[in-house]
Amino acid sequence: MERQGWLDREEYQQRVERGEANTEVLTYPLETLLVNKKKSKDYNLLVLVVDNLRADTVNEDVMPNLSNFAAENQNFTHHFSSGNDNMGAFGLFYGIPATYVANMRYHETPPIFMEQLEYRNYKLGFFSGDNFDASVYQDVVLEPFQKYVFESKNPSDTSALANWENWVNKRKSTWFSILQLSEMRDFEDNVSDSATSNASDRLRSAYDSSATKVDDSIEQVLQTLEQKGIMDNTVVVVTSDHGWEFNETRTNSWGANTNYSKYQLQVPMIVHWPNKPAHTWDHVTSHFDLSVTLMQDLLGVTSNPVDFSSGKNLFDDSRRRWTMAGDAREFALISSNDITVLDKYGNYKVYDHNYRRDREAKPKLSVIMQGLSETKRFYDNH
Repeated sequence: MERQGWLDREEYQQRVERGEANTEVLTYPLETLLVNKKKSKDYNLLVLVVDNLRADTVNEDVMPNLSNFAAENQNFTHHFSSGNDNMGAFGLFYGIPATYVANMRYHETPPIFMEQLEYRNYKLGFFSGDNFDASVYQDVVLEPFQKYVFESKNPSDTSALANWENWVNKRKSTWFSILQLSEMRDFEDNVSDSATSNASDRLRSAYDSSATKVDDSIEQVLQTLEQKGIMDNTVVVVTSDHGWEFNETRTNSWGANTNYSKYQLQVPMIVHWPNKPAHTWDHVTSHFDLSVTLMQDLLGVTSNPVDFSSGKNLFDDSRRRWTMAGDAREFALISSNDITVLDKYGNYKVYDHNYRRDREAKPKLSVIMQGLSETKRFYDNH
C-alpha cells in the first residue's frame, strides 16, 4: 500500500519522532450538533460493561439471568466490539476507531454523548470492580470526568455494586452511570488442578463459573432498578469490551488481543429501552453504534451520524459493507466474506472467518480506502 502512495512510511516515522503524530488537530464532532429537544427523552442511562465476556456465554446454562433479560429486551446477536482488548471501550464510548486514542488522550477530549449528558445536567457516577484500572478509562474516556469516579480502597465487583446502589438510591433527578464488572478478568486464578480433564476444558469451566458470578451481579443491578421503581425510566446497556478465545481458530490463540476472529470480537449487546417491545436483532452491529443510538434516540440529536461517529443507530438494520476493530497499531475490516487486517504502514493480511490466512486474496480497494479514511477523517488536515 505504501507503493500505491496511500501512506508515506518515512513521513509518518518522522512525525512520530517529532512528537507530532498524536497532536494533530482533531475536529470531533465535525459539525455543530443539531438538536430537536422534542425528540429527547428524560431517561436515566446505565452502561454496564463486563470484562472479557464473549457473546455465546449469554445462555440459560451459564448466565440465566442475563439470558432472560436479553429475551425480554433488545438483543443484538451479531454485535462486534471495536477492539480485541480493553481498547474496545474506546470505540464503545467515543464511537470512532482507536486510531484516535492518543489524540483524545493528549487533548483530554470527552466522548461526545457523555459531554452532552453532563451539559444537560444529568448526575454522573462511574463505578468499577478494579477502579477502572485500564488506561483507556483512566487516561482517556474518564479523564475529563474524574470528579465523578467513585474508587474503593479494596476494589471488587462487590464494593462497586454497593457504591453504585448507594449512589442510585440518593438520586432525585436523571442520571448516567457506568458500572464496570471485572470478575471475569481474573477467572484463570480459579482453574481446577484436576487431572481428569484437559487444560482447555478446565479453562473454559473456570471462565463459565466466573460468568455465572457476574450473572448474579447483573441480576442484583436489575433488581435494584426494579425495587426503586425506575426500570421503566432507565435505558440499560449490557455489553463487554472484548471477547475471549479458547483456541477455536486452531491458531494457538488463547485469550484476547491475538487476532480478530469472532471469538475475540463478538460480545453481547443487550439494551433495555423503555416502551420498546422485546426483539432479537440479527443484523451486524458495532460498538461504534452505541453513541449514535444514544445521541439520536435519547438526546434528540438530528445531525448526520457521520459528523460524530463511525457507526449508525443500533436499530438501523440496513446492511453494512464492513465493520472495524483495532487499536492504535492496526485495524481490521470485517466483512461477510473475510477479515482484512492492516497495520499503520498500510501492510495488509486477509483471513477467512475461521481465521485462516488467504495469501492469494486481494481486498477490494474501495473497502480499504473507506477503512483508511475512517481512521483519519476527523483530523483537520484530512
